[in-house]
Amino acid sequence: MSNVNISFKPTGDPFVDAGGNALKYLMEMFSEKSISDLIELATEIYVTDWGKNVYNVFHTNAVKKLGTESLRMVFDSYIKEIELSDSQGSDKMVFTKKRNCEICGQLTILYPSSREFFPLTGSGALVNYYTSHKEGSLICGNCSIKLFFLPLIVIQTGEMLALLHTENQKSQEYWIKKTIAENISKISKKISVGIIKSEFGNPKNALFKFASDIITEVNDDTLSDYLQLYHFTNFGAAPNCDIYRLPNPIFLFLNKVIRYCHSDWYVFIQKHYHIKKSSWDYTDDQWISGKDNQPMSEEDYLNNPNDVFGRLLNGDSILGFLRKFYKDAYIHNKRHSQVTMAIYYIKEVLGMRQEQINLIKKVANVVFDLAQKENNYKKYLVMLEGAGKAYQLRSVLLRIIKENYKSGAAEPVIRLQDYVDYLFPDGQFWGEVRDLMLIYLYERLHDENINRQDVVDSLDIVETTEETNEGA
Repeated sequence: MSNVNISFKPTGDPFVDAGGNALKYLMEMFSEKSISDLIELATEIYVTDWGKNVYNVFHTNAVKKLGTESLRMVFDSYIKEIELSDSQGSDKMVFTKKRNCEICGQLTILYPSSREFFPLTGSGALVNYYTSHKEGSLICGNCSIKLFFLPLIVIQTGEMLALLHTENQKSQEYWIKKTIAENISKISKKISVGIIKSEFGNPKNALFKFASDIITEVNDDTLSDYLQLYHFTNFGAAPNCDIYRLPNPIFLFLNKVIRYCHSDWYVFIQKHYHIKKSSWDYTDDQWISGKDNQPMSEEDYLNNPNDVFGRLLNGDSILGFLRKFYKDAYIHNKRHSQVTMAIYYIKEVLGMRQEQINLIKKVANVVFDLAQKENNYKKYLVMLEGAGKAYQLRSVLLRIIKENYKSGAAEPVIRLQDYVDYLFPDGQFWGEVRDLMLIYLYERLHDENINRQDVVDSLDIVETTEETNEGA
Protein backbone atom coordinates (compact mmCIF):
# COMPACT_ATOMS: atom_id res chain seq x y z
CA MET A 1 0.00 0.00 0.00
CA SER A 2 1.09 3.60 -0.65
CA ASN A 3 2.36 4.99 2.63
CA VAL A 4 1.58 8.67 2.01
CA ASN A 5 -1.77 10.35 2.32
CA ILE A 6 -2.16 12.25 -0.95
CA SER A 7 -5.11 14.63 -1.14
CA PHE A 8 -7.09 14.43 -4.38
CA LYS A 9 -9.49 17.22 -3.54
CA PRO A 10 -9.90 19.39 -6.66
CA THR A 11 -7.80 22.55 -6.55
CA GLY A 12 -9.06 24.32 -9.68
CA ASP A 13 -5.64 24.19 -11.31
CA PRO A 14 -6.01 22.02 -14.46
CA PHE A 15 -2.42 20.75 -14.43
CA VAL A 16 -2.30 19.81 -10.75
CA ASP A 17 -5.74 18.18 -10.84
CA ALA A 18 -4.95 16.24 -14.02
CA GLY A 19 -1.66 14.99 -12.57
CA GLY A 20 -3.60 14.00 -9.46
CA ASN A 21 -6.05 11.97 -11.54
CA ALA A 22 -3.13 10.15 -13.16
CA LEU A 23 -1.54 9.42 -9.79
CA LYS A 24 -4.84 8.24 -8.32
CA TYR A 25 -5.35 5.84 -11.23
CA LEU A 26 -1.86 4.39 -10.74
CA MET A 27 -2.39 4.04 -6.97
CA GLU A 28 -5.54 2.02 -7.63
CA MET A 29 -3.88 -0.08 -10.33
CA PHE A 30 -0.70 -0.74 -8.32
CA SER A 31 -2.08 -0.74 -4.80
CA GLU A 32 0.99 -2.61 -3.49
CA LYS A 33 3.35 0.18 -4.55
CA SER A 34 4.31 3.19 -2.43
CA ILE A 35 4.32 6.76 -3.69
CA SER A 36 8.09 6.48 -4.06
CA ASP A 37 7.61 3.36 -6.16
CA LEU A 38 5.10 5.13 -8.41
CA ILE A 39 7.43 8.09 -8.87
CA GLU A 40 10.14 5.62 -9.92
CA LEU A 41 7.65 3.91 -12.27
CA ALA A 42 6.77 7.24 -13.94
CA THR A 43 10.48 8.13 -14.16
CA GLU A 44 11.21 4.79 -15.84
CA ILE A 45 8.47 5.48 -18.40
CA TYR A 46 9.73 8.97 -19.17
CA VAL A 47 13.42 8.00 -19.34
CA THR A 48 13.42 4.48 -20.80
CA ASP A 49 10.17 4.02 -22.71
CA TRP A 50 9.85 7.57 -23.99
CA GLY A 51 13.52 8.52 -24.25
CA LYS A 52 12.96 11.66 -22.12
CA ASN A 53 10.68 13.07 -24.83
CA VAL A 54 8.50 15.06 -22.44
CA TYR A 55 9.77 18.54 -23.31
CA ASN A 56 6.28 19.90 -23.98
CA VAL A 57 5.31 19.18 -20.36
CA PHE A 58 8.55 19.69 -18.43
CA HIS A 59 11.14 22.35 -19.13
CA THR A 60 14.48 21.27 -20.59
CA ASN A 61 16.19 21.68 -17.21
CA ALA A 62 13.69 19.31 -15.60
CA VAL A 63 14.01 16.71 -18.37
CA LYS A 64 17.77 16.62 -17.79
CA LYS A 65 17.19 15.87 -14.11
CA LEU A 66 14.91 12.88 -14.75
CA GLY A 67 16.33 9.72 -13.19
CA THR A 68 19.04 11.54 -11.26
CA GLU A 69 19.77 11.09 -7.56
CA SER A 70 19.28 14.80 -6.96
CA LEU A 71 15.68 14.60 -8.23
CA ARG A 72 15.00 11.56 -6.05
CA MET A 73 16.13 13.56 -3.04
CA VAL A 74 13.72 16.36 -3.93
CA PHE A 75 10.75 13.98 -4.09
CA ASP A 76 11.92 12.28 -0.88
CA SER A 77 11.69 15.67 0.85
CA TYR A 78 8.13 16.11 -0.47
CA ILE A 79 7.14 12.70 0.87
CA LYS A 80 8.72 13.34 4.27
CA GLU A 81 6.89 16.64 4.56
CA ILE A 82 3.55 14.93 3.81
CA GLU A 83 4.29 12.15 6.29
CA LEU A 84 5.14 14.72 8.98
CA SER A 85 1.98 16.61 8.21
CA ASP A 86 -0.03 13.38 8.52
CA SER A 87 1.53 12.51 11.89
CA GLN A 88 1.37 15.92 13.54
CA GLY A 89 -1.40 17.69 11.67
CA SER A 90 -0.53 20.68 9.53
CA ASP A 91 -1.86 23.12 12.12
CA LYS A 92 0.65 21.84 14.70
CA MET A 93 3.67 21.84 12.39
CA VAL A 94 6.40 24.26 13.45
CA PHE A 95 8.18 25.50 10.34
CA THR A 96 9.54 28.94 9.66
CA LYS A 97 8.42 28.50 6.04
CA LYS A 98 4.90 27.36 6.91
CA ARG A 99 2.41 29.08 4.60
CA ASN A 100 -0.68 28.35 2.55
CA CYS A 101 -0.03 26.52 -0.70
CA GLU A 102 -0.79 28.79 -3.64
CA ILE A 103 -2.65 25.96 -5.38
CA CYS A 104 -4.53 23.89 -2.79
CA GLY A 105 -4.40 26.29 0.18
CA GLN A 106 -2.95 23.74 2.61
CA LEU A 107 -1.03 25.30 5.49
CA THR A 108 2.33 23.55 5.42
CA ILE A 109 5.93 23.87 4.29
CA LEU A 110 6.14 25.09 0.69
CA TYR A 111 8.61 24.66 -2.15
CA PRO A 112 9.31 27.07 -5.01
CA SER A 113 8.13 25.49 -8.25
CA SER A 114 8.98 26.96 -11.64
CA ARG A 115 8.45 25.97 -15.28
CA GLU A 116 10.71 22.98 -14.73
CA PHE A 117 7.82 20.86 -13.50
CA PHE A 118 4.90 23.31 -13.37
CA PRO A 119 3.88 24.22 -16.96
CA LEU A 120 3.41 27.85 -17.93
CA THR A 121 4.68 29.40 -14.72
CA GLY A 122 7.83 31.54 -14.60
CA SER A 123 11.36 30.19 -14.65
CA GLY A 124 13.60 30.42 -11.64
CA ALA A 125 15.80 32.99 -13.38
CA LEU A 126 12.90 35.31 -14.21
CA VAL A 127 12.11 36.34 -10.66
CA ASN A 128 10.14 39.34 -11.89
CA TYR A 129 7.46 36.90 -13.07
CA TYR A 130 6.46 36.27 -9.46
CA THR A 131 5.26 38.70 -6.82
CA SER A 132 7.98 39.82 -4.40
CA HIS A 133 10.66 38.32 -6.68
CA LYS A 134 10.05 34.81 -5.42
CA GLU A 135 12.00 31.87 -6.81
CA GLY A 136 8.83 30.26 -8.08
CA SER A 137 5.22 29.45 -7.27
CA LEU A 138 5.16 28.37 -3.63
CA ILE A 139 3.30 25.07 -3.56
CA CYS A 140 3.19 22.09 -1.24
CA GLY A 141 4.79 18.68 -1.73
CA ASN A 142 1.35 17.20 -2.37
CA CYS A 143 0.78 19.38 -5.46
CA SER A 144 4.40 19.00 -6.57
CA ILE A 145 4.13 15.21 -6.61
CA LYS A 146 0.89 15.27 -8.59
CA LEU A 147 2.41 17.53 -11.25
CA PHE A 148 5.07 14.90 -11.94
CA PHE A 149 2.42 12.53 -13.36
CA LEU A 150 0.98 15.07 -15.82
CA PRO A 151 2.62 13.59 -18.98
CA LEU A 152 0.56 10.42 -18.54
CA ILE A 153 -2.78 12.21 -18.98
CA VAL A 154 -2.19 14.47 -21.99
CA ILE A 155 -2.37 13.83 -25.73
CA GLN A 156 -0.13 15.22 -28.45
CA THR A 157 -2.39 17.31 -30.71
CA GLY A 158 -0.45 18.96 -33.49
CA GLU A 159 2.63 20.72 -32.16
CA MET A 160 1.13 21.10 -28.69
CA LEU A 161 -0.61 19.00 -26.06
CA ALA A 162 -4.30 18.57 -25.30
CA LEU A 163 -5.58 18.31 -21.73
CA LEU A 164 -9.33 17.85 -21.31
CA HIS A 165 -10.97 19.23 -18.18
CA THR A 166 -14.47 17.94 -17.42
CA GLU A 167 -17.03 18.54 -14.68
CA ASN A 168 -18.64 15.11 -14.93
CA GLN A 169 -17.20 12.00 -13.32
CA LYS A 170 -18.26 9.78 -16.23
CA SER A 171 -16.54 12.08 -18.70
CA GLN A 172 -13.45 12.14 -16.53
CA GLU A 173 -13.35 8.35 -16.54
CA TYR A 174 -13.43 8.44 -20.34
CA TRP A 175 -10.41 10.77 -20.46
CA ILE A 176 -8.50 8.62 -17.98
CA LYS A 177 -9.20 5.55 -20.08
CA LYS A 178 -8.22 7.45 -23.20
CA THR A 179 -4.87 8.53 -21.81
CA ILE A 180 -3.48 6.80 -18.72
CA ALA A 181 -5.01 3.38 -19.33
CA GLU A 182 -3.90 3.45 -22.97
CA ASN A 183 -0.39 4.49 -21.91
CA ILE A 184 -0.08 1.69 -19.37
CA SER A 185 -1.43 -0.83 -21.89
CA LYS A 186 1.09 0.22 -24.56
CA ILE A 187 3.94 0.25 -22.06
CA SER A 188 3.10 -3.27 -20.93
CA LYS A 189 3.15 -4.38 -24.60
CA LYS A 190 6.46 -2.59 -25.18
CA ILE A 191 4.96 -0.44 -27.95
CA SER A 192 4.89 2.92 -26.19
CA VAL A 193 7.37 5.45 -27.57
CA GLY A 194 6.09 8.70 -26.11
CA ILE A 195 3.07 10.77 -25.19
CA ILE A 196 -0.01 9.49 -27.03
CA LYS A 197 -0.49 11.16 -30.40
CA SER A 198 -3.92 12.17 -31.63
CA GLU A 199 -5.01 11.99 -35.26
CA PHE A 200 -6.07 15.60 -34.79
CA GLY A 201 -3.85 18.62 -35.11
CA ASN A 202 -6.77 21.05 -34.96
CA PRO A 203 -7.76 21.47 -31.28
CA LYS A 204 -11.30 22.66 -32.08
CA ASN A 205 -12.03 19.57 -34.14
CA ALA A 206 -10.37 17.42 -31.45
CA LEU A 207 -12.61 18.89 -28.73
CA PHE A 208 -15.77 17.97 -30.64
CA LYS A 209 -14.42 14.48 -31.30
CA PHE A 210 -13.71 14.03 -27.58
CA ALA A 211 -17.23 15.22 -26.75
CA SER A 212 -18.70 12.82 -29.34
CA ASP A 213 -16.69 9.91 -27.94
CA ILE A 214 -17.79 10.71 -24.38
CA ILE A 215 -21.44 10.80 -25.46
CA THR A 216 -21.14 7.55 -27.42
CA GLU A 217 -19.22 5.70 -24.72
CA VAL A 218 -21.29 6.84 -21.73
CA ASN A 219 -24.59 6.38 -23.64
CA ASP A 220 -26.75 8.43 -21.27
CA ASP A 221 -29.29 10.90 -22.71
CA THR A 222 -29.25 12.87 -19.46
CA LEU A 223 -25.47 13.34 -19.52
CA SER A 224 -24.43 16.97 -19.24
CA ASP A 225 -20.98 18.48 -19.01
CA TYR A 226 -18.88 21.58 -19.49
CA LEU A 227 -15.68 20.72 -21.33
CA GLN A 228 -12.52 22.79 -21.46
CA LEU A 229 -9.61 21.84 -23.68
CA TYR A 230 -6.22 23.23 -22.71
CA HIS A 231 -4.03 23.20 -25.81
CA PHE A 232 -0.62 24.00 -24.42
CA THR A 233 3.12 23.59 -24.61
CA ASN A 234 5.78 24.24 -21.99
CA PHE A 235 8.54 23.78 -24.54
CA GLY A 236 11.66 25.95 -24.53
CA ALA A 237 11.31 29.63 -25.29
CA ALA A 238 7.76 29.47 -26.66
CA PRO A 239 5.37 28.35 -23.89
CA ASN A 240 1.74 28.86 -24.85
CA CYS A 241 -1.80 27.82 -23.94
CA ASP A 242 -5.07 28.24 -25.84
CA ILE A 243 -8.29 27.34 -24.03
CA TYR A 244 -11.35 26.07 -25.91
CA ARG A 245 -14.62 25.90 -24.00
CA LEU A 246 -17.62 23.75 -24.88
CA PRO A 247 -20.41 25.02 -22.58
CA ASN A 248 -23.12 22.87 -21.08
CA PRO A 249 -25.89 23.91 -23.56
CA ILE A 250 -23.68 22.93 -26.52
CA PHE A 251 -22.85 19.59 -24.87
CA LEU A 252 -26.56 18.89 -24.24
CA PHE A 253 -27.30 19.70 -27.91
CA LEU A 254 -24.52 17.34 -29.06
CA ASN A 255 -25.82 14.62 -26.75
CA LYS A 256 -29.22 14.81 -28.46
CA VAL A 257 -28.12 14.98 -32.10
CA ILE A 258 -25.42 12.33 -31.76
CA ARG A 259 -27.84 9.93 -30.07
CA TYR A 260 -30.98 10.59 -32.14
CA CYS A 261 -29.88 12.26 -35.41
CA HIS A 262 -26.43 10.77 -35.86
CA SER A 263 -26.55 10.33 -39.66
CA ASP A 264 -27.88 13.84 -40.22
CA TRP A 265 -25.32 15.34 -37.84
CA TYR A 266 -22.44 13.52 -39.54
CA VAL A 267 -23.42 14.76 -43.01
CA PHE A 268 -24.13 18.26 -41.68
CA ILE A 269 -20.65 18.46 -40.15
CA GLN A 270 -18.91 17.02 -43.21
CA LYS A 271 -20.46 19.65 -45.47
CA HIS A 272 -18.97 22.50 -43.45
CA TYR A 273 -15.27 21.69 -43.63
CA HIS A 274 -13.12 24.13 -45.61
CA ILE A 275 -11.68 22.18 -48.54
CA LYS A 276 -9.91 23.69 -51.52
CA LYS A 277 -10.90 22.72 -55.06
CA SER A 278 -13.62 20.23 -54.16
CA SER A 279 -17.36 19.75 -54.60
CA TRP A 280 -20.08 18.09 -52.57
CA ASP A 281 -21.74 15.01 -54.04
CA TYR A 282 -25.38 15.08 -52.90
CA THR A 283 -26.01 11.56 -54.18
CA ASP A 284 -23.51 9.83 -51.92
CA ASP A 285 -23.02 12.63 -49.35
CA GLN A 286 -19.28 12.97 -49.78
CA TRP A 287 -16.63 15.38 -51.00
CA ILE A 288 -15.21 14.94 -54.49
CA SER A 289 -11.67 16.11 -55.10
CA GLY A 290 -11.23 18.58 -57.91
CA LYS A 291 -7.77 17.19 -58.60
CA ASP A 292 -8.69 13.67 -59.65
CA ASN A 293 -12.51 13.73 -59.40
CA GLN A 294 -12.36 10.96 -56.78
CA PRO A 295 -14.19 10.71 -53.42
CA MET A 296 -12.23 12.11 -50.50
CA SER A 297 -11.88 10.28 -47.18
CA GLU A 298 -12.45 12.06 -43.88
CA GLU A 299 -8.73 11.82 -43.12
CA ASP A 300 -8.06 14.15 -46.08
CA TYR A 301 -9.72 17.11 -44.36
CA LEU A 302 -9.97 16.05 -40.72
CA ASN A 303 -7.88 18.99 -39.50
CA ASN A 304 -9.32 21.64 -41.80
CA PRO A 305 -11.39 24.42 -40.21
CA ASN A 306 -15.05 23.59 -39.73
CA ASP A 307 -17.60 26.42 -39.74
CA VAL A 308 -20.10 24.61 -37.49
CA PHE A 309 -17.51 23.92 -34.79
CA GLY A 310 -16.22 27.46 -35.03
CA ARG A 311 -19.66 29.01 -34.67
CA LEU A 312 -20.67 26.82 -31.76
CA LEU A 313 -17.45 27.63 -29.86
CA ASN A 314 -17.82 31.36 -30.60
CA GLY A 315 -21.44 31.45 -29.45
CA ASP A 316 -22.71 32.25 -32.98
CA SER A 317 -25.90 30.76 -34.40
CA ILE A 318 -25.85 27.76 -36.74
CA LEU A 319 -29.56 27.97 -37.52
CA GLY A 320 -28.84 29.44 -40.95
CA PHE A 321 -26.63 26.44 -41.72
CA LEU A 322 -29.41 24.12 -40.54
CA ARG A 323 -31.93 25.93 -42.74
CA LYS A 324 -29.78 25.32 -45.82
CA PHE A 325 -29.20 21.69 -44.78
CA TYR A 326 -32.94 20.92 -44.68
CA LYS A 327 -33.55 22.91 -47.86
CA ASP A 328 -30.91 20.80 -49.64
CA ALA A 329 -32.42 17.64 -48.15
CA TYR A 330 -35.74 18.53 -49.76
CA ILE A 331 -34.31 19.64 -53.11
CA HIS A 332 -32.15 16.50 -53.43
CA ASN A 333 -34.78 14.20 -51.89
CA LYS A 334 -32.52 13.07 -49.03
CA ARG A 335 -34.07 11.31 -46.07
CA HIS A 336 -33.51 12.75 -42.64
CA SER A 337 -34.40 11.96 -39.03
CA GLN A 338 -37.95 12.33 -37.77
CA VAL A 339 -36.80 14.85 -35.16
CA THR A 340 -34.81 17.65 -36.73
CA MET A 341 -31.50 18.83 -35.37
CA ALA A 342 -32.96 22.33 -35.43
CA ILE A 343 -35.45 21.52 -32.66
CA TYR A 344 -32.67 20.28 -30.38
CA TYR A 345 -30.59 23.33 -31.22
CA ILE A 346 -33.24 25.96 -30.51
CA LYS A 347 -34.24 24.24 -27.28
CA GLU A 348 -30.84 23.42 -25.79
CA VAL A 349 -28.68 26.25 -27.16
CA LEU A 350 -31.01 29.14 -27.99
CA GLY A 351 -33.35 28.39 -25.11
CA MET A 352 -36.46 28.96 -27.22
CA ARG A 353 -39.70 28.36 -25.34
CA GLN A 354 -42.10 25.66 -26.50
CA GLU A 355 -44.88 28.26 -26.88
CA GLN A 356 -42.77 30.12 -29.42
CA ILE A 357 -41.89 26.93 -31.29
CA ASN A 358 -45.58 25.97 -31.49
CA LEU A 359 -46.50 29.43 -32.74
CA ILE A 360 -43.83 29.39 -35.46
CA LYS A 361 -45.09 25.98 -36.59
CA LYS A 362 -48.65 27.32 -36.62
CA VAL A 363 -47.68 30.25 -38.85
CA ALA A 364 -45.67 27.93 -41.12
CA ASN A 365 -48.67 25.61 -41.48
CA VAL A 366 -50.83 28.57 -42.53
CA VAL A 367 -48.21 29.50 -45.13
CA PHE A 368 -48.15 25.92 -46.43
CA ASP A 369 -51.95 25.79 -46.67
CA LEU A 370 -52.07 29.11 -48.55
CA ALA A 371 -49.39 27.91 -50.96
CA GLN A 372 -51.26 24.65 -51.46
CA LYS A 373 -54.54 26.46 -52.23
CA GLU A 374 -52.83 28.73 -54.74
CA ASN A 375 -50.61 25.89 -56.02
CA ASN A 376 -47.72 28.32 -55.76
CA TYR A 377 -45.16 27.23 -53.17
CA LYS A 378 -42.38 29.22 -54.77
CA LYS A 379 -44.20 32.51 -54.12
CA TYR A 380 -44.14 32.11 -50.36
CA LEU A 381 -40.68 30.59 -50.16
CA VAL A 382 -39.31 33.52 -52.17
CA MET A 383 -41.04 35.93 -49.80
CA LEU A 384 -39.60 34.35 -46.66
CA GLU A 385 -36.12 33.56 -47.94
CA GLY A 386 -35.82 37.02 -49.42
CA ALA A 387 -36.46 38.66 -46.05
CA GLY A 388 -32.93 39.76 -45.19
CA LYS A 389 -33.84 42.30 -42.52
CA ALA A 390 -36.24 42.40 -39.58
CA TYR A 391 -38.64 44.89 -41.17
CA GLN A 392 -38.77 42.75 -44.33
CA LEU A 393 -39.78 39.68 -42.35
CA ARG A 394 -42.49 41.65 -40.54
CA SER A 395 -43.74 42.91 -43.90
CA VAL A 396 -43.91 39.33 -45.17
CA LEU A 397 -45.86 38.24 -42.09
CA LEU A 398 -48.35 41.09 -42.59
CA ARG A 399 -48.81 39.97 -46.18
CA ILE A 400 -49.42 36.39 -45.04
CA ILE A 401 -51.96 37.63 -42.47
CA LYS A 402 -53.73 39.54 -45.24
CA GLU A 403 -53.71 36.58 -47.66
CA ASN A 404 -55.07 34.33 -44.92
CA TYR A 405 -57.94 36.75 -44.26
CA LYS A 406 -58.74 37.09 -47.97
CA SER A 407 -58.88 33.28 -48.25
CA GLY A 408 -61.81 33.25 -45.83
CA ALA A 409 -59.99 31.48 -42.98
CA ALA A 410 -62.00 31.18 -39.77
CA GLU A 411 -59.01 32.07 -37.58
CA PRO A 412 -56.33 34.74 -37.93
CA VAL A 413 -52.75 33.62 -38.53
CA ILE A 414 -51.71 35.09 -35.22
CA ARG A 415 -53.24 37.21 -32.51
CA LEU A 416 -51.60 40.43 -31.35
CA GLN A 417 -50.77 39.16 -27.86
CA ASP A 418 -49.11 36.02 -29.23
CA TYR A 419 -47.16 38.12 -31.73
CA VAL A 420 -45.78 40.29 -28.94
CA ASP A 421 -45.28 37.63 -26.24
CA TYR A 422 -44.16 34.61 -28.24
CA LEU A 423 -43.26 35.27 -31.86
CA PHE A 424 -40.87 38.16 -31.22
CA PRO A 425 -40.25 38.27 -27.46
CA ASP A 426 -37.59 40.58 -26.08
CA GLY A 427 -34.11 39.33 -26.90
CA GLN A 428 -35.24 37.07 -29.75
CA PHE A 429 -33.30 37.50 -32.99
CA TRP A 430 -35.72 37.86 -35.92
CA GLY A 431 -33.56 35.69 -38.19
CA GLU A 432 -34.05 32.68 -35.93
CA VAL A 433 -37.83 32.96 -36.37
CA ARG A 434 -37.49 33.11 -40.16
CA ASP A 435 -34.98 30.23 -40.32
CA LEU A 436 -37.07 27.94 -38.13
CA MET A 437 -40.19 28.72 -40.17
CA LEU A 438 -38.37 27.83 -43.39
CA ILE A 439 -36.94 24.64 -41.89
CA TYR A 440 -40.45 23.53 -40.93
CA LEU A 441 -41.81 24.45 -44.38
CA TYR A 442 -39.15 22.40 -46.17
CA GLU A 443 -39.87 19.55 -43.80
CA ARG A 444 -43.55 19.66 -44.76
CA LEU A 445 -42.73 19.94 -48.45
CA HIS A 446 -40.55 16.87 -48.08
CA ASP A 447 -43.16 14.90 -46.12
CA GLU A 448 -45.94 15.84 -48.59
CA ASN A 449 -43.64 14.96 -51.53
CA ILE A 450 -44.38 18.24 -53.29
CA ASN A 451 -42.92 18.38 -56.80
CA ARG A 452 -39.44 19.83 -56.44
CA GLN A 453 -39.62 21.57 -59.79
CA ASP A 454 -42.32 23.80 -58.32
CA VAL A 455 -39.85 25.32 -55.86
CA VAL A 456 -36.38 24.65 -57.23
CA ASP A 457 -36.13 28.12 -58.79
CA SER A 458 -36.07 29.57 -55.28
CA LEU A 459 -32.50 28.28 -55.07
CA ASP A 460 -31.54 31.33 -57.13
CA ILE A 461 -32.37 33.60 -54.19
CA VAL A 462 -29.40 35.27 -52.57
CA GLU A 463 -29.46 33.84 -49.05
CA THR A 464 -28.28 35.74 -46.00
CA THR A 465 -26.35 32.74 -44.65
CA GLU A 466 -24.37 30.52 -46.98
CA GLU A 467 -22.14 27.59 -46.17
CA THR A 468 -18.45 28.12 -46.85
CA ASN A 469 -16.09 25.76 -48.59
CA GLU A 470 -12.82 27.51 -49.20
CA GLY A 471 -9.48 27.93 -47.52
CA ALA A 472 -7.65 25.20 -45.66
